[in-house]
Amino acid sequence: MTPDYRYLIYDLSQFSDEDIKGNAELTIVLSIFRDIFKKNSQEFLGNIFKAARALDELEEKETGLQYFETCMRYILSSGPQLSTDQLNTVIKQFEVTYKKGSEVTMTLAEV
Repeated sequence: MTPDYRYLIYDLSQFSDEDIKGNAELTIVLSIFRDIFKKNSQEFLGNIFKAARALDELEEKETGLQYFETCMRYILSSGPQLSTDQLNTVIKQFEVTYKKGSEVTMTLAEV
């Protein structure tokens, strides 16, 4: 017997930052899903920085770091191709706003 799977597809591109509300993790993932296919990688970088700032404010720092790593893996494998200069910009920005995030990003960039 073949299972009858059903799924829903949501077009998140129609929602603004103000429309996407909830806890930090939910807001970040919905924003990343919304913006992952943007052609303008500069605009997408702004969303990465915003996500890092929100994750840095989480009380559970270890959980935030794991969540950040998962998001960065998704972004680097599925998102707009970031140039070496753009990736270096991300790492430098994270050194200021989210120190642990810069270490994770450098490790993922090497892979």
